[in-house]
Amino acid sequence: MDPQSCQLGERPTPPYFFIPDGPVTGDVDPWLSDGWIAHCEAEVREIGGQADRRVSILRRLARRLLLGHADIPTHLAPLLPIVREMLAEKERISIADVGGGFGDNYGILRTVLGAELVDRMEYTVVDNARSIALGRRLFPDCRFVEELPEGHFDIVVVVVGTLQYIPKWQDFLHALKGKGNIVYVARSPLRKSGEGFEVKQAVCPAKGSHALEKCGIANVWVVGREELQAIFADWIPIIDKFHTSYSSEFGRLPKEKRNVAYYVAVWAKRAG
Repeated sequence: MDPQSCQLGERPTPPYFFIPDGPVTGDVDPWLSDGWIAHCEAEVREIGGQADRRVSILRRLARRLLLGHADIPTHLAPLLPIVREMLAEKERISIADVGGGFGDNYGILRTVLGAELVDRMEYTVVDNARSIALGRRLFPDCRFVEELPEGHFDIVVVVVGTLQYIPKWQDFLHALKGKGNIVYVARSPLRKSGEGFEVKQAVCPAKGSHALEKCGIANVWVVGREELQAIFADWIPIIDKFHTSYSSEFGRLPKEKRNVAYYVAVWAKRAG
């Protein structure tokens, strides 16, 4: 079933990214939908150990072999040593998780680092009202807001499906440079070479009671690697690498626009 024209609640055939060639059905905000919230709630159960134990055990084993820790996903693994090093140098640190949903990144870090270290973190999650309402119930010791607050943070985190959904992403990143000493971007699909481009995505949550059903349409900005690097040309690059090919997800696009992969990058502000 075509992701462009299928109805909300139906299961389109992947891949889900497309360039429209006619009317787009179900062009509504997916992040406030029942399907997306059901997906988030399923993620919560998985973090809490209530998911299928056989799948959980295999995932934990793979993560321990690859990353050295069973509970840290690949998109957060490079953040862990940065946080630990900073906590070794300072009594307290502050982290802003922009687009952090219901606080799942916070929950994972709390599991991996332990309550003693996490209690020394002032962790702020920025997202929409429905996601943070869920987060406040799950993680009452974490701060949830709809707008990035005033002030400065030690680390600004932008991970898991955030950067590509921001229309004026250049302005957004320039603003973040004024908010933190370290900016961490991960699990965002970037174009390996060439200019960025815009596409549509039929959002079909992977988990929950509405799994694989179309819950809305998102505008996606696939940023070019050189464009992103240019934003931080005056900062110190700490990490800059692609880690997972995403080209198959763009199979409906012309071949020259399939050179896309997940990316992780960390920049530190220069002293002075």
